[in-house]
Amino acid sequence: MYRVLLVDDEQIERMALAKKIDRYYGDKVEIYHAVNGREAVAMCGEQKNDIVIMDISMPEMNGVMAAKYIRKMDDECSIIFLSAYDDFEYARNAIKVRALDYLLKPCDMNDLLAVMDTALQKLDKENAVNGNSISGKEQNKETEICGSNANNVRENRPKRTDNVRNSDEQTTIKYLKEYVENNYIYDISMQEAAEEMGYSDAYFSKLFKQYFNQNFTAYLTEYRIKKAKELLSNTNHSIKDISRIVGYTDSNYFAKIFKRLVGEIPSKYRENLTENE
Repeated sequence: MYRVLLVDDEQIERMALAKKIDRYYGDKVEIYHAVNGREAVAMCGEQKNDIVIMDISMPEMNGVMAAKYIRKMDDECSIIFLSAYDDFEYARNAIKVRALDYLLKPCDMNDLLAVMDTALQKLDKENAVNGNSISGKEQNKETEICGSNANNVRENRPKRTDNVRNSDEQTTIKYLKEYVENNYIYDISMQEAAEEMGYSDAYFSKLFKQYFNQNFTAYLTEYRIKKAKELLSNTNHSIKDISRIVGYTDSNYFAKIFKRLVGEIPSKYRENLTENE
């Protein structure tokens, strides 16, 4: 079970968020609560938390300051910020704490699920790597080679190196769409997309939500599943191959996300397509 710490001084909002997370991920996570940043830092000092979902604007210690302390104690923790539009100044002026994503309040369900999926996939990968690390030197050598190959592929992927901050709205939207279309097959993050476009993480998240009415992670997930449906309809590729083609290294994880968004697992979706021909 993974530990999820919810940090918000608004009890009603915190409890509502806990209910949503428990509904979809109750079999994988244990949920804990903190009422402000200071309490969150203390709790993270006492016991490791795998995911911290934290409001930016809180009394005593705001979320950005708390995240700085938490990051010093735990380099791997997935930090997810909750914020209203007016609160983005906190994050814009803060030292980077490598937040996984920013969710605007009130949390849209699809945005929340997409970010949680990403955080849990990251944890599963870390556990798999740690498990493999004790399997022997040959296994470690193979893992290093695979990791090196993956890094080479990431370095060679298409990039937009020019800054788009001075572009008009329609051009910016075009660039954002192109970034997803060119890079969805890779293990990309909101931070990488923001850096590619020349924006701060917080401003990029705000801008993306404004243009697409959903956060970057949710948009990326839906685009991947859209491409998967096309491949299931038009090719004979195996489910495992399609999973890799659309950016998921774990086909079981891919199947879970596909079912959540489409309503059925990939094999059943393909089977129904065949029956309806």
